[in-house]
Amino acid sequence: MGKDTVSPSKRKPQTRPERRLAVGADQTEVDVVVIGGGVNGTGVARDATMRGLRVALFERNDLAFGASGNNSGMIHGGLRYIRNDPEVTETSCRDSGHIQRIAPHLLFRIPFIVPVERERKIWLRLIDAGLEAYDKFQPLKRGKPHTLLDPYEVRQLEPGLAGDLVGALTFDEWGIDGPRLCTANAVDAEERGAKIRVGCTVEQIERDEKTGAVRAVRYRDRRTDQAGRITTRAVVNASGAWAPITASLGALPAQRARVRPGKGIHIVYDRRLCNYAIMARAASTPPATSGCRSSRTSSTIAVTSTTSSRRPKRSGTW
Repeated sequence: MGKDTVSPSKRKPQTRPERRLAVGADQTEVDVVVIGGGVNGTGVARDATMRGLRVALFERNDLAFGASGNNSGMIHGGLRYIRNDPEVTETSCRDSGHIQRIAPHLLFRIPFIVPVERERKIWLRLIDAGLEAYDKFQPLKRGKPHTLLDPYEVRQLEPGLAGDLVGALTFDEWGIDGPRLCTANAVDAEERGAKIRVGCTVEQIERDEKTGAVRAVRYRDRRTDQAGRITTRAVVNASGAWAPITASLGALPAQRARVRPGKGIHIVYDRRLCNYAIMARAASTPPATSGCRSSRTSSTIAVTSTTSSRRPKRSGTW
């Protein structure tokens, strides 16, 4: 049996990361420094404290300042990846299920309608086939199977839809209040002993010149201009779009934390526009343009947005 196919039961037992960090932990003030107060940063901080690690989190601005507080508020299951990268779809659905178990009080179901015009009748079958494949992942996130609607049923649900429709399909996703999730993670981490420093910018990540190991983090409070230094054994770069800048603070090339931006636009209305979330192309969108246009509503507002078809990159760890 090859090296890459060794049975898990026959592999050598590996020391858990938190146990490796705990060795010599008394030599540092904290075990882990997390840079970034978004959903990844606060989630890592909470998880690490639950594992018994000493944690300090630094956020330059405020919790959920970046993408975590400026998005469509959806925890989607990765439907757009199902054709080219179904593993991402499965992971996305599993992640949604995990969040539902951790913070069910912050989630709400978002039913989607995908209308199809008569001139694009073939798309009804193609989308139906795609959603049938997506149904296999839905149980991972407590999703409902898709349904096929005739034109009459579509008009009953959404009387305002224009065009000569041949039908529509439905599926559902989950929505969440991102800033509340970040805040809840940070509060829980702090109650477990983490140091949450909001409004503090990291200015330097000190590393051993010979081994490259992290030694300490230098920071500055932006409100008081007071500088500080905290010793640590590891740094988690969870600064999102600022990850390359954060990497450079540790004398690493920006390429070590490459982030490929995905263009998106959100328009928020002060009233409801529809009864359900609608996924469709904008009227002026050329057929060859990738990305879908969607609109979703809450009790008092509506959000119209575009989405990128690019796969996001993840933050790195030293």
